[in-house]
Amino acid sequence: FSGLEWFAMTLLGAGVAMVSLYGPTSHHDAQGKQEEQNRIVGLVSLSIISLTSGFSGVYFEHVLKKPQERNNEIILVSLWMRN
Repeated sequence: FSGLEWFAMTLLGAGVAMVSLYGPTSHHDAQGKQEEQNRIVGLVSLSIISLTSGFSGVYFEHVLKKPQERNNEIILVSLWMRN
């Protein structure tokens, strides 16, 4: 990634964190009762979900693009044939 892309991702993450930490702390459910929310738990959960989703996408792409080996021979199969 370029420096500008890293800066944009950092700025996006900081914006999400600020909204999560300094936004409203409660909301009303269907019966009109007010429920409290824990912002730190939500922010950590969102971060973990985002990281695991990104890593799983990268790993899946790696699995699809790596060449297959049979009997010490590298077999190049197109992505179309693998799917």
